[in-house]
Amino acid sequence: MDFDEMTTDDLWEALPETEGLERGQLLLNLMGRNEEASEHVTALALAQQAVEVFQAGGHCREYSYAKAYEGRCQGKVGEFDIAVVCIGEAISSLNSVTDSAVIGLMHSSLAEVYEKNHQVYEAIMQYRCAAEILAELQDWENASDAPKSLVVLLLGLSDHEASLVESTKSYEYAKNFGNSESIMLTLQHLAYARQFNDFNESAIKTAKDALVIAKTCDCPSCVPDALFVLGKISFGCNEFENSTKYLRKAKAKFRKTQNVPSQTLCDIGLARITGQTKPKLGKKMLKDILTISDHLSFPWARLEAGMALAQIYADQNKSNKAIALYEEMSQCAQDNFKLKMDSKIALSLCKLYADAGEKDKVISLIARIEPVFVGTKEQRAELLVHK
Repeated sequence: MDFDEMTTDDLWEALPETEGLERGQLLLNLMGRNEEASEHVTALALAQQAVEVFQAGGHCREYSYAKAYEGRCQGKVGEFDIAVVCIGEAISSLNSVTDSAVIGLMHSSLAEVYEKNHQVYEAIMQYRCAAEILAELQDWENASDAPKSLVVLLLGLSDHEASLVESTKSYEYAKNFGNSESIMLTLQHLAYARQFNDFNESAIKTAKDALVIAKTCDCPSCVPDALFVLGKISFGCNEFENSTKYLRKAKAKFRKTQNVPSQTLCDIGLARITGQTKPKLGKKMLKDILTISDHLSFPWARLEAGMALAQIYADQNKSNKAIALYEEMSQCAQDNFKLKMDSKIALSLCKLYADAGEKDKVISLIARIEPVFVGTKEQRAELLVHK
């Protein structure tokens, strides 16, 4: 039975007439279709049925595959502990030689589960394991994916040295794969890593290289994305005039594709640049973005603008305003994003609380954030010094 040639309705109609190995394979195909449609509860139920079918028929390898799929689905519905057990069982039951490619992909799936559950260090370990296995097999497409996710985590942790090492590897894997979009993305990660390691000239050149590659991509969002990254990199390297130029170009291209969230992120970058020489105007621009992002339900833009504005208030010794806005952004981070954002806000809030003599608030905040804090050892020490 050629599942790829069948519609989803055809698969459901064929299901009662199948049994054994074919039934299990059909169930997994249906699971994949439902997963793509974000029907995660149905996908989980189908994966579990496939596990039972393969187990009953003694199809050991297929059982392991289905168990890994079940784990991935468990993660999608928030059952992270069960997901880890399922994927771990699948990995341990496969042959490390004959099934090494599949095992590499399973490590990536396990890393995704850990990441979604905010277990960042466990996710990093699994992504590294996946990348090593897949690179050894010269599976450059999948080998380049794992380090990309790994680099994002390391950048979020401010682990600059490790992010530089891993982004360099990721770029080499992407070059071997030969996909323009993948090369562009890894170059952008490498540019950020070089900037954070104070290799400013190299960072800007790398971001420009990413823009050159973006112009060869079929995806219409690649060029504006590359311009936006080049604008951010230029800002981080204090090249404000160039940053303004690139961000304006990016915004114009995002406007053509009606990408309002990305236009808003460009506006935040432009507001930060304006604030360097015209603080009052920069603040006004950020306040306007906060209002717009709230009305249009852009939580990421709201968080970026709010954190930038709160930092301005803190720099101007307007502690009460800074605290109120950071508290609001902390709740936004908890509601919408991974804990690494909330951890960054917690560092700023702790200092402001301590300076204001709010000892009880310091203790309460550290008690909440310490068990799930995402950051370097130095950042954790910076947090706990206020305890």
